[in-house]
Amino acid sequence: MKGQKLTYYLIISLSLTAVYTAAVLFYYDVPANPGIYDALIFCSILIALGFSAWFAIRYMDLGIKNLPELSIAHIALGALLTYSSIYLSARTERMLLEDITQLPAGLLQGKIFTCILMYILMVMVFYFTRYREFLDEREKREVELKSLLNEAELNLLKTQLNPHFIFNSLNSISSLTITDPDRARNMVVKLSDFLRYSLGKGKEEKVYLDEEIQNVSLFLDIEKTRFGDRLNLEMTIDDAARQVEVPILILQPLIENAVKYSVYDSIEGATIYLKAYKKGTQLHIEISNPYDPRDIPDKGKGIGLNNVRQRLDIIYGPLADINVLRSKDRFSCKLVLPVSG
Repeated sequence: MKGQKLTYYLIISLSLTAVYTAAVLFYYDVPANPGIYDALIFCSILIALGFSAWFAIRYMDLGIKNLPELSIAHIALGALLTYSSIYLSARTERMLLEDITQLPAGLLQGKIFTCILMYILMVMVFYFTRYREFLDEREKREVELKSLLNEAELNLLKTQLNPHFIFNSLNSISSLTITDPDRARNMVVKLSDFLRYSLGKGKEEKVYLDEEIQNVSLFLDIEKTRFGDRLNLEMTIDDAARQVEVPILILQPLIENAVKYSVYDSIEGATIYLKAYKKGTQLHIEISNPYDPRDIPDKGKGIGLNNVRQRLDIIYGPLADINVLRSKDRFSCKLVLPVSG
């Protein structure tokens, strides 16, 4: 931004120099030599003093917050710049120019106008660049805040890892240590891998969909130890979709909900369907399961689904979408995510 300020100042200075020179030569009809000398001397002094005035404007902006006082300070500084530029240029011209008498008296008005215009343009450029800096800084803070919110949302999701799942898994392991030690050891390994993924990837925002699928498969394998043949999973995943990056743990709460609403109170059991495919620049994911609509008010308040919706909004904004579809006995959740790269 500092380079832009200098560029703006040079553009203003050179433009006013050209305009003033043209006015001296054509409007005031001054001969070429004294006219050009006068323009160069006056504009050089004005540019030098204007550059110094720029720092005074910055100081006033930092030190004076009251609008009337700031206005008075700008008027005083503009008057000082005008008087100093005209006085110093006149003294310099008397020393350097022999034919000073050829300069018309009316040229003083042109110099006053040029000084005032110079100062007004400087003030406009200063506050314009200051406003641009404010917008850039606010945008930077918004990006940082968005990152922090995303991280906080992820941490919140992790802290909401269903404790009943952990307790039930440990109880199942405890029972299996007596009846089936090999199966108990296998379940401990799966639970360890599941927790390592769920709690150990806090610094990662996105992972490949294939990693997410492996994690939910671990979750369902552990749950299957409790529910046996009552819990089944059918997956249809395109190879191209597996290498698409998705937010970490974005599927976990949806799969947990599917198990919760379809298997917990079901005697016959249920099959959960997971489908994912890449279509153009979008990744489509669908999770569906049977459910009893009468049990939903008693089982939850949609916290997991709301978390997913909020995370997608933070990470992708309007580029992502989540749709919930309910039929008579089936619940479906469809995600549409943009494919990066």
